[in-house]
Amino acid sequence: MHSLLERTKPLFAQAFQLYQTHWQALSLTALVPMAPVAVFGIVIDYFITPLFLPGALLGALLTLLFLLPASIMAGVLAQGLLLVQYEALTQTSTPLGIGEAFRRLSGRAVPLLFTAFVSSFLILAGLVLFILPGAFFAYRLCAVAPAVVLEKKWGMSAMLRSSEIVREAKTEFWVLFLALSLLSSVLSHVVEAFLPSSIDACASALATAISLPVWTLGLAFLYRDVIERTRRTNATLGFAPDSTIA
Repeated sequence: MHSLLERTKPLFAQAFQLYQTHWQALSLTALVPMAPVAVFGIVIDYFITPLFLPGALLGALLTLLFLLPASIMAGVLAQGLLLVQYEALTQTSTPLGIGEAFRRLSGRAVPLLFTAFVSSFLILAGLVLFILPGAFFAYRLCAVAPAVVLEKKWGMSAMLRSSEIVREAKTEFWVLFLALSLLSSVLSHVVEAFLPSSIDACASALATAISLPVWTLGLAFLYRDVIERTRRTNATLGFAPDSTIA
């Protein structure tokens, strides 16, 4: 337990310090792709709110066919942009402008979205069929976004890389998942408590934008730490490095 704390405490401290210093820029970065989806959700509510049946059916149909996929896409893009910001902050200590962050992500956006949708399908299928397989997939595939953005992998290669990284640091990823999920949840509830319930979609988007950087930064620091540890081990054993991260 002591060695686990020694390994994870510096990573959490780095992530929190970076978040504390740049939370406005990071939250704005995450909010940009999610805000249009939130507005779309409010518009759909005008169809769901009426009690007459056709309106409710139309609202449910719009939610299933458009809002749900758009929400997944916005969340994935937000995490990708935050990883781009993580790269910039760890290299120059200065956050990127929104336009520059989008420009740097543009070459990875399609692979990121494709890989995220495949991963989400596997997780959802596992949850629907047996629950536990879905939880296992969610755990093993939690590092897909860093694999795509930081190492430029995609598809099955990114999912296998995520599984490999998580397997190398099982306990650390569990600690990360539990601790940062709890912190993100607290931040989300605090934000939502100060916003009116009449704009639930916007409140949820803002809360996610404020809390998502905490999770993403912690994930990125742990991901890079595992790679660096593997590099040192490989160098000691005389193996060639297997990562494209500088």
